[in-house]
Amino acid sequence: MATKMTEARANQMMDQGFHCSQCVLMHAAEVLGRDADDALRISSGLGGGLFRGEVCGTVTAAAVAISMVYGFSEPNPGERDDLLKAKVHEFEDRFVERFGTLCCRELLGGYDCTLPEDAQPVGVPEDPWEHCGEYCAFACELLDELLA
Repeated sequence: MATKMTEARANQMMDQGFHCSQCVLMHAAEVLGRDADDALRISSGLGGGLFRGEVCGTVTAAAVAISMVYGFSEPNPGERDDLLKAKVHEFEDRFVERFGTLCCRELLGGYDCTLPEDAQPVGVPEDPWEHCGEYCAFACELLDELLA
């Protein structure tokens, strides 16, 4: 049985140096009975909106997790592709409904992952990652529903 991904657990993982994407895909791997180490490696390049502040790593990792269940490996998947798209869009829509955006940079209050600390835009929060644990926990909660 998978351990629930709480905000505190996600924060603990990120304090250890893991990315938000790794928290989410590791949780999904646990739920699906897949290898957690593989999940950590596979998702390590998705954090910080691909390290450019684009789509949040929790969202891209969730899309990978959804693909693990609803994805396909044969050409011309037809209805299977339609179901996959519907599940990914449901995840995205619910994430946006809760947080207002899928964009990492916006979720981080304007923090730009591509700039050095001393060159950040004016008004960036002191701790731009303050809510990342919440994003991870919510993403995992949604995945628990969507992957059931």
